[in-house]
Amino acid sequence: MSVNLSALGENPSIPDMTPEAQKNHEKHLKPGKSYPNLSMAEYVQKASELARSKVGDNIDGYKTIDGAIVRYNKVTHDWVKAFYTGVATMFIPYDKMNYYNRQKIIDGGIKND
Repeated sequence: MSVNLSALGENPSIPDMTPEAQKNHEKHLKPGKSYPNLSMAEYVQKASELARSKVGDNIDGYKTIDGAIVRYNKVTHDWVKAFYTGVATMFIPYDKMNYYNRQKIIDGGIKND
């Protein structure tokens, strides 16, 4: 079943990151990476909260051409991508907002619902 995610609004139906995805993203919790001081549970919670959030204030975002949503926190520089099946990833890009802007073009970012 596919759920139509909102490009700009809240997306409370997005599930947490699957255990398989968590295993694939343990690298982000290692020293020198994006979240060395977070446990996996904290990482999953933070990613889910950002993915489900609406665009506004410090949060920018869009929907990709394939139906995923992206959210970017302009203060903490967290970048998250999620599908209706769950959060795919979250990390802090080395070039922050430039990464967000590049990905938006690559993803065919749509800013309307």
